[in-house]
Amino acid sequence: GRSAEGFYFEVVVKDTIGGWVGGLGVGVTLTSPEQLKRAPDKAWRLPNTIVLGYWGRLFCNGKEYSIGWKTDELQAGDRVGVLVREDGDVIVFLNRQTKVWLNAGMETGKDLYAVVDVFGSTSEVELEPMGAPPPQPWTPPSTPTHLTPPDSPVSSMPSTLSFMAS
Repeated sequence: GRSAEGFYFEVVVKDTIGGWVGGLGVGVTLTSPEQLKRAPDKAWRLPNTIVLGYWGRLFCNGKEYSIGWKTDELQAGDRVGVLVREDGDVIVFLNRQTKVWLNAGMETGKDLYAVVDVFGSTSEVELEPMGAPPPQPWTPPSTPTHLTPPDSPVSSMPSTLSFMAS
């Protein structure tokens, strides 16, 4: 829900399965449940959505990028939080530590909805109803988040994602 820092939600990993490639996907969408005729087969196919994790991927409006954070390494008890700041940045926290920080240009003046894709090695999560972002100051991850198209040796992608509602 909304906090002084922006839109935030948090899930707790309840159970995992070893040996899978990929894991939990988390993100946000501007698409309300009422706008959907049916749920898509993949969360990243929701219109006006940013979702990341999986096998080191970020999907922004269906476009795929490689990132360093792979959620198939999550364990039962891990807490994953997603914050969309008022400036449009998206920050993912793992156990209250900054894991991913993206200048996503997310629209914040509209209603945002949490996206949780239980996938791969993550078999069960629980929404933390009283979840709140960790106290500031937040430290950017020790490994900067660089976006590259999958299977590209070098990226020409700018460090800023453009996120616009259609």
